[in-house]
This record gives sequence, C-alpha cells and structure tokens, in this order.
Amino acid sequence: MPNKKEHVKAAAVWGAIIGGLSNVIKQQKEIDKGEKLDFNYLDLVGKSLLGAGLAGIGARLPDILEPANNPNHRKFFHSVAVGMGVTYAQLEAKRKLQNKDDFWTEVVSSVGLGYVVHLLQDSQTPKGLPII
Repeated sequence: MPNKKEHVKAAAVWGAIIGGLSNVIKQQKEIDKGEKLDFNYLDLVGKSLLGAGLAGIGARLPDILEPANNPNHRKFFHSVAVGMGVTYAQLEAKRKLQNKDDFWTEVVSSVGLGYVVHLLQDSQTPKGLPII
C-alpha cells in the first residue's frame, strides 16, 4: 500500500511535469503572437515548483479526509466517483477561468492532479478503490 511519502513524491513529479509543460506551451504562444520576445526560464522553474508543491498538497487530501488508520479506510473520498468528480472540476475550472486568472487555474489543476495521482496509486493495490 503506498504511503504518505510515496503519494506526495509521485504527485510532485507529475505536478512539476505538467506545470512545466503548461508553462512552455503558454510562453511559446506568447512568443508566436509577438507578445513576448524571449523564453523566461525562471518562470518555467517557478511554475514547475508551484505545480510540484500544489500537487503534493493535493496528494495528501484523500488521507486527510479519510485517514489511513486501517486497511479498510478507503470509502467515499477514495472512490472512483470522487476521482471522476475531481477530474471534471479541473476541466471546468480550466474552461471557465481560461485567460482570466492563470493562478487559480494552476491551483485547481495542480491540487486536483495530486488528488487523482493518489487515487491512481491506491487503485493499483490489492484493495483497489470503491466505485462510490
């Protein structure tokens, strides 16, 4: 069964990757439009670290909501339904906040990513995840 450190590490890696890739795409679009002249590597590192940190926080949420104090702790907040709901909320936030507030889009996306990474790791254990 994955432990707290494994959940946080995996989520942080994915958060850094997704945060960094999103930043590269955004910066390249700005350069292509002529809104910006040069690529900002400091911004890339900052967004990668932000994504890693927020995803790490998100990875802790399922066990904060349902503490892992016994092997049968996985209930509603460790379910496939909640994982799908979190994913839907991420997509809706990105759609509604697109070009309005990048910071909050990044927060929702990264924390949600961490939550889903936690659930994906738990789904690969013998206990799996409940549907609801």
